[in-house]
Amino acid sequence: GVYREDAFGAPVYSWQYVDQVYDFLLGIGIRPFVVFDFMPSALASGETTVYWEKANVTLPNSYEKWQNLIIAATEHFTLRYGREEVKKWYFEVWNEPDNAPFFSGTFEDYCKLYDVTARAVKAVCEDYRVGGPAISGNVEWVSVLIQYCSQNTVPLDFISAHSYSTKGFCEDGTHL
Repeated sequence: GVYREDAFGAPVYSWQYVDQVYDFLLGIGIRPFVVFDFMPSALASGETTVYWEKANVTLPNSYEKWQNLIIAATEHFTLRYGREEVKKWYFEVWNEPDNAPFFSGTFEDYCKLYDVTARAVKAVCEDYRVGGPAISGNVEWVSVLIQYCSQNTVPLDFISAHSYSTKGFCEDGTHL
């Protein structure tokens, strides 16, 4: 419900539900960890989804509109909660893009999405923290993302990853 377009293709933003969640979290002393993931239907380049709510995992059909959405969301948070509060938050670009069910693009696609998103957050405030890639196990993504950001002067304030407490098994039943 955050993003839709009017009959002329102009964006219409709605922060109602996000505000309710963030107001509650901040009210009980928890700071939001903002994750920019799952593509709004009106911005999606395809129809690949995950979960019962059919969360779209495709790239944006317009990086300009995606960038504008990220800027609008970040500006909204700044106006509603104040720059000093939002400086304490983390903005993560996507969730587990190395895990095919959650992201339909390649690593190169993720780099472009990360680049556009990180620059949009920093356009609102250079002091805001932005990072990723919230990998689910493909550790190669970390070093290559750091290299990409370094070579292209893309902001990267933190690296995120998920560690699962399960061990994989080989087909013969032995542990990986």
